[in-house]
Amino acid sequence: MRPRRSLSEVETRDLRVRHGNLNALTEHHSWTVLLEELRKREAKIERSIVRQVLHSKEGLGLEDQAYLKGYVEGLRAFAIAPDQAEARLERFLRLHGVTTEEESDVA
Repeated sequence: MRPRRSLSEVETRDLRVRHGNLNALTEHHSWTVLLEELRKREAKIERSIVRQVLHSKEGLGLEDQAYLKGYVEGLRAFAIAPDQAEARLERFLRLHGVTTEEESDVA
């Protein structure tokens, strides 16, 4: 395990601001609308794939399969990115002894 370096006040402040921004993003009222649109797009792609596979003689080419799979995986990764980034940031801050606003409210 690598030795941890201590964070400067500026780094600590920047990380707290980043944490707040990530938290605000997922709590914004438009975030749920965006996630719903991503789900709709994924369902539309799924229907398109089924239609292509079942109703065409040539089916779905390997390139198209790979493209659509990557596209859907990208949509999913985008949707969970703020939650994952927030969790990683919280873990990083705890390792460096920095408490977040949520933790200080509980304490």
